[in-house]
Amino acid sequence: MQGQHALSAYTWHLFVTALIMRMKPAIVGTAPATAAQNTLLQLVAIALIWAIIMLQPTALTPFRASVSRVKNLLAVMREHLSPPAYSSDR
Repeated sequence: MQGQHALSAYTWHLFVTALIMRMKPAIVGTAPATAAQNTLLQLVAIALIWAIIMLQPTALTPFRASVSRVKNLLAVMREHLSPPAYSSDR
C-alpha cells in the first residue's frame, strides 16, 4: 500500500501546490514571502496532503456506497421510464 500512497501523494502535491500558489497573495500579501512564510506554507501543504491520504479510505467507502445507490436508482428509473416494447404479432 506504500507505493499507492506515494503515487497519491505525488498526484495531490500537484493540486495542492497550485492551490497554495493561488492563495499565497491572500495569505502573505503581494510582497515576496520570507523564509519563515515559505516554510509555513510548505508545512501547511504537507499537512494537507497527509490528511487527504489518511482520510481517503474513510471518505471513499461512503462515496462508493452512494455511487452504487445512484446506479441502482438510475437502473430502476430507466426500467420504469422506457417505452414498452411493441409486439409484431399482427
